[in-house]
Amino acid sequence: MKAILTFVLCSFIMFQETKDKFFNFVLSDFRTSSSFIVVDIKKQSYIEKAVIENMFLYCYFYLTERLDEISYKDMMKEKLTHHIPIELNDSILKSEPRIQFMIIPQVKRVDSVAQKGIEQFIDFYFARGKVQKIGLTDEERNAIIQKLFEWEIVSYIDDETGAFAISRRKK
Repeated sequence: MKAILTFVLCSFIMFQETKDKFFNFVLSDFRTSSSFIVVDIKKQSYIEKAVIENMFLYCYFYLTERLDEISYKDMMKEKLTHHIPIELNDSILKSEPRIQFMIIPQVKRVDSVAQKGIEQFIDFYFARGKVQKIGLTDEERNAIIQKLFEWEIVSYIDDETGAFAISRRKK
């Protein structure tokens, strides 16, 4: 019994360490075309998942709470780890149209391809395992971003080409 408990505890710690590394990586990306983040947002009385670039998410929290980068990263790691929703401030969103939380719809094709596993998913959607290879609707792209985020794969819009791309960093 002790061996099983030790194994479960060690597995949980290793899982949490990889999540922390992933969150640190994406939350430290403040480039103009930064990593996509998947967050829970609260709108009126319901919670939805949404996609936003890290730089714009940081701008949102700077405008609403005047957070510096370190405080922002700490707060967001807590929210992402425990699925704590972000309560949106409509006046900030209206005054800053570049800050957009894009709702993630359920897309059956994306779900179907995801069931085949990470490698087949990436082969289906990305050329050379890095750059989008087929035309996607915004809804499909957002659903793909969500799956990639769940698998701890960084996605972003490439600065030079404007293409949707992924970065397969080592864990």
